[in-house]
Amino acid sequence: MSDNTFHDHPSHPLPAPDMHAVINSSIHAHCTFETCAVIRACWTSLIEFGHPHPSDPPEQCPICSPART
Repeated sequence: MSDNTFHDHPSHPLPAPDMHAVINSSIHAHCTFETCAVIRACWTSLIEFGHPHPSDPPEQCPICSPART
C-alpha cells in the first residue's frame, strides 16, 4: 500500500509557483483528480486564481513567471 502523505489535501496554503511544481512533481506523475487530493486542490486553485495552464512549470506560467512585468 502506498503512503498517502503526499496525496492528502494540503495542510497549509501553497504559493501558486509551488502548486505548479507539485503538479509537475514526479511524486504525482501517475496521479489523477480521483486518486490525489493535492493534485485536485492545486489544479482547481490555480484555475480559480486565473492561471490558464496549471500543468505549466512556474517559469512558463504567464502569471507566475518572474519575467512578467
